[in-house]
Amino acid sequence: MIILTVAGKADSRVVVYPAAFMLKNYGRVAIVSDDDAYRRLYHGFEDVGEVDGVSIAVLPRLEPELMADEVQRFNPDFLICVTNGYVPEFTTHLLVLTGYDRSFDGGNAHSKEEMEQGVDVNLTDIDKVTVPARIPLENVRELLVSTTPIKSKTQLSVCLKEGLLMYAARCEEYKKLLRHDSRDFVGILMKLFCPFILPDVSAVPQLFGFKK
Repeated sequence: MIILTVAGKADSRVVVYPAAFMLKNYGRVAIVSDDDAYRRLYHGFEDVGEVDGVSIAVLPRLEPELMADEVQRFNPDFLICVTNGYVPEFTTHLLVLTGYDRSFDGGNAHSKEEMEQGVDVNLTDIDKVTVPARIPLENVRELLVSTTPIKSKTQLSVCLKEGLLMYAARCEEYKKLLRHDSRDFVGILMKLFCPFILPDVSAVPQLFGFKK
């Protein structure tokens, strides 16, 4: 079982929902999170729900004893753990979502022109995600999530203005994991997950309704 932790203070739903849509075509998927926002994806007000064959559990903290019943029941091939920043000890793969901090302390008060040319993003120490030493570096990815398009040669990024938040809202409204209609974003998913999680993502564009 691959245990992917998605950690950080940026809105994780814009990545986790389409990732779950993609991964469920390669095996059983379960999502566990300490974020109450994930309750909006399934019907009812319980701590556990299901959507499109993907099991979802909202827990106060992602600890093995709290997760055991859900994991045993669904027996997923891919377990996606969504946290606000901490990395559970059982994590095998880590995706850090870095929010773009415009504050002075964050050191990111760049002009629009500078961002378009490519900038390095610095976070205040209190907002950084600590990567456990036991996780191999090849099992760690970082994605910059910003409200401003950023052209950086060193960091992979997505812009929330590209309809990502609207996509998440539609999934929650219809209680369904929908296809994403942005070919560019699907391309980013492919860069994120291959060979990080999947050895071959050549069929992914077709899953989202695009030709190769």
